[in-house]
Amino acid sequence: MKKIIGRLIYFAFIFGVVSVLVGLFVNFIVMPMVVDKGQERMLLSVTGHSFEEAKSLLQREGFQAVRGETQSHPDLEPYTVLDQKPKAGQQVKMGRRVYLTLSTPEKSFPMPDVVGKTLRGASLILEDNNLMMDSVLYEYSTRPKDVVVRQYPDRGGRVPRNTLVNLWVSLGISPFYIVPDIIFSSMESAVDIIEKAGLEVGNIIYEVNQDFTPYTVISQSIDPGREVRQKKKINLVVSTLPETIE
Repeated sequence: MKKIIGRLIYFAFIFGVVSVLVGLFVNFIVMPMVVDKGQERMLLSVTGHSFEEAKSLLQREGFQAVRGETQSHPDLEPYTVLDQKPKAGQQVKMGRRVYLTLSTPEKSFPMPDVVGKTLRGASLILEDNNLMMDSVLYEYSTRPKDVVVRQYPDRGGRVPRNTLVNLWVSLGISPFYIVPDIIFSSMESAVDIIEKAGLEVGNIIYEVNQDFTPYTVISQSIDPGREVRQKKKINLVVSTLPETIE
């Protein structure tokens, strides 16, 4: 009798151990595989959408949108989805994070100051700043020859890379004298302007003319803007009133 009872206890113990092992196997191995399999879903494509649109679409499908890398794309609206990880079309577990690569506006940089630099030096500075020289114009200036006199865009402003830059370069001091425009100037101002232009005042002729304030220049002997190689005398016709002549 004792032997029978002992065997029953032994078989009951073995059965209990086996039942526990089977339960653990089903609970921790079989069931997660079945559940996980049922929670997978094909990932949709959100490229081309804005981040907010992509985030809303992914949340509806049970996924999480996460901002990933950014790339400069000036032709696209800022924060447009360029790529996604995992890729669209894959079977992905519900709740999975989807990393989105987004576009950003093109970066801008301060415009360097190249005025006063030689043309060669200015071109190197522009190259170092990812800028491109567009046109080079030459003009007479008090600055030394081959030195940049003006630039466009002006220094200090912010510009994107590959911006085209125009430069004005000095030809040195002009070998010509430029005749100034002194019509309608007062006689006193006209004399000062002529002398500062390196020219000389010639004869002054007074002419009665009541349409102008007295001592206003109404004519000059050399046309304004003309270039002359030698110092010239400029004769002036100046307005006056009849009683002034008397």
